[in-house]
Amino acid sequence: MGQWLEHSVQDDSMQAHEQFVRELRANYWPVYRYVISLVPQPSEADDLMQEVSVVLWRKFDEFEQGTNFLAWAKKVALNTTRNYLKSRRRSRVVSSGTLNAIAQTERGMSEILELRRVFLAECIEELPLEKRRLIRQRYLEEHSPEELAAASQNKTANIYNQLSRIRKQLLDCITKKINRSSER
Repeated sequence: MGQWLEHSVQDDSMQAHEQFVRELRANYWPVYRYVISLVPQPSEADDLMQEVSVVLWRKFDEFEQGTNFLAWAKKVALNTTRNYLKSRRRSRVVSSGTLNAIAQTERGMSEILELRRVFLAECIEELPLEKRRLIRQRYLEEHSPEELAAASQNKTANIYNQLSRIRKQLLDCITKKINRSSER
């Protein structure tokens, strides 16, 4: 019985470790960009991000599964940054109020970007099949315009023109959706 319990605890620990690695890997760059926005010198962000990663790992058992890991990680990053700035006696350079204002602005920008992402997905779905296929091949499968031209027996310039028109169409669609959502 004791051996089974020991293996069960080890399995749970391993699953938690794997979950943490997946979450951090998926959210590392957004958290890193957030940290850069909080420190006076971008060069400090690398060391600070390492510290944030360590704190995230230590506090991972406090993270509620099913909630937004990125939002939680940004809160941890904000607190870690505050502590860092205090320990470096730079709190006079960047006040807590300024740090909060930066964090609030970044949250607002994140919400806007997420809204644009949602609208982009909707607008792509509204495209005719051939245009959706071209967008998928170019941006998801990362085929070059030259490769797309060769595969479709088309001129490269035509592919560039098609992509340009589709991007403009998507931008117009997103802009309309944003305007409609702000009118509500």
